[in-house]
Order: sequence, then structure tokens, then C-alpha cells
Amino acid sequence: MIKKHTYGAVVDEIDTNHVGDIPLPILKNEQKQIEINDLVLKANDLRYQAHLKEQEALAKMEAIINSVKSDDMSIAAEPEGKYGKSRDILP
Repeated sequence: MIKKHTYGAVVDEIDTNHVGDIPLPILKNEQKQIEINDLVLKANDLRYQAHLKEQEALAKMEAIINSVKSDDMSIAAEPEGKYGKSRDILP
């Protein structure tokens, strides 16, 4: 229904004037329409909650990675053992 109102040679476009021409199916069963609406709203909320959990997980992983990187840096800065560097072998 929407595709027949699109225009444009390279990028399909539709403007607000054309949106008003698109027929929207309205169910005769109002209870079913309310049920569908509630499911759509619930799905949207669940997607948002998933997004928040994903951001939380990413923040935790970044914190772990940064702490490991800083641990590696402090280990690399420590002097090496008896035979680790040539300066330890020479008098």
C-alpha cells in the first residue's frame, strides 16, 4: 500500500501529503484491536528494556577490559627477573 505512493529515482521517498492517502485497515472487532495495540506497546517496552540491559552489559565489559589493560600496564612496568633483560646480566 505504501510502495505505490513512493517516488524518487534513486531513493524512494514519501511525504506527509502522501501518507494521508494510505488506507489503514481498522478492525471491526474493537477488543481485538485493543489487544493488538497492547501487544505492540508491550513489545516496544520490552525492546527498550533490552536496550538498557545491553548498554549495562557493554559498560560492564568495558570496565573489565579497561581494568585488565591497566593491570597489563602495571605488570609491564615492573622490572623483569634475573635473566629478563640484558642490563641484569651485565655488571
